Amino acid sequence: MIAFILIVIDLVAVIGSYQLAYFVRAGILPKIITFPFPEPLPFVLVNPVWLPLVFLFFYWFEQLYSRKYPFWEEIRQSCKASFIASLSGFAIVSIGRLSSEVSRTVLILTFLNTLWIVPILRILGKWTAFRLGVGKRKIIIIGAGLTGELFLNSILKEKTIGYEIIGFLDDDEKKRGTFINNVRVLGKITEIDNYLSPGMEVTVAIPGMFPEKMVSLVNFLQKKVKKVSFVPDLFGIPFYDSDMDFFFENQLLVLNIRNNLKNSSNKILKKIFDITLSLPLLLITIPVILVIAVIIRLGSKGPAFYVTERVGKNGKLFRFYKFRTMHQNGDEILRKVLNEDENKRKEWETYFKLKDDPRLTVFGRFLRKHSVDEIPQILNILKGDMSVIGPRPYLPREKEAIGDYLEIITQVAPGVTGLWQVSGRNKKTFKERVGMDSWYIQNWSLWLDVVILIRTLKAVFGREGAY
Repeated sequence: MIAFILIVIDLVAVIGSYQLAYFVRAGILPKIITFPFPEPLPFVLVNPVWLPLVFLFFYWFEQLYSRKYPFWEEIRQSCKASFIASLSGFAIVSIGRLSSEVSRTVLILTFLNTLWIVPILRILGKWTAFRLGVGKRKIIIIGAGLTGELFLNSILKEKTIGYEIIGFLDDDEKKRGTFINNVRVLGKITEIDNYLSPGMEVTVAIPGMFPEKMVSLVNFLQKKVKKVSFVPDLFGIPFYDSDMDFFFENQLLVLNIRNNLKNSSNKILKKIFDITLSLPLLLITIPVILVIAVIIRLGSKGPAFYVTERVGKNGKLFRFYKFRTMHQNGDEILRKVLNEDENKRKEWETYFKLKDDPRLTVFGRFLRKHSVDEIPQILNILKGDMSVIGPRPYLPREKEAIGDYLEIITQVAPGVTGLWQVSGRNKKTFKERVGMDSWYIQNWSLWLDVVILIRTLKAVFGREGAY
């Protein structure tokens, strides 16, 4: 049922994208740009019949009607499918000599429109359907340990996947009847027949189970349910952009893991991404930088900018720019507070930050809360010392605390924002931040940078974990 709903939604979205593109080309662009070729026909509800079908085909090809993707992965797949569909549309127009009927400008605008119209309508449609109880899939989680709980928390955060969680099954009799995030442990694994129904899915989250028993369990479940998933105990290994090879004769599965930032073309792509974003941003924010600098100088003694050394790419130190948010004698104030307040000392030792930091000026607290103090780092990006997205720019004294992750983290330039900033920001411990930075580098993709950038805007405007 949900597949049919999504097909209808995508059909409406693609037609709407084309109509909006047609309106912009015929009604708006001619007032701005003089085109060397004839304008499209007067605006009416026209749409080449084949074009929406091309888009729907590639959405189907990317399994957008048969597979449950997490939120950001679904957006990535829909954008990828829209791009391929648009290229196919160009090919059809060129080969079929249909340029007099279908404007290439309209095709480009249609593609750009599908990048936002299709995901928004899909999300709204799925959210509405699931709220009405339509299209939800029942799922049982085998394993009520840490792995099972992590899987539960992951799918609970994904509001557009649409799972109805029946409960846990676990052979630990002590767990029977207990609850994990309001989901009940129903009984033992051997009792699964009592809870199965047509169309149900099962996820096996007991990575410590003996291989023979695991194979037997999966083979048994495949005959009973629509889909069986398995969560391996491989946390921390960079799988984001990995793929698999199968050697059928020996029933062998091989996971291929790449370090994308070792690829020269990806390094160039990331650099282009940085310059494209930072250069226009600097031109826009120059007046803001001047105003903030004046306010800082008037509000407290000291320079407007705070310049310090941070650990950069390959472990080299670089001059790091921020607006000054602290009093000039900040180090003295910090030492006094840590010596006198045990709770503050414990907080500092855990996070390397203080929520109620006495070193901050009144205006500095405002700048920190709204992340405005980081605007001067645009200069670091243009100098090549930093990137828009990357690991945290660590202090030299934090090298020892980073430990074995230091070599991984210093493979790339640090970022103005990064994965840890959009995953709780200052609520994360220092160890958790280091782990996230390492994961980001090992799993880098341009799409991951785009997602982090979008989530950064949400975190900044929502002031999530900022202080």
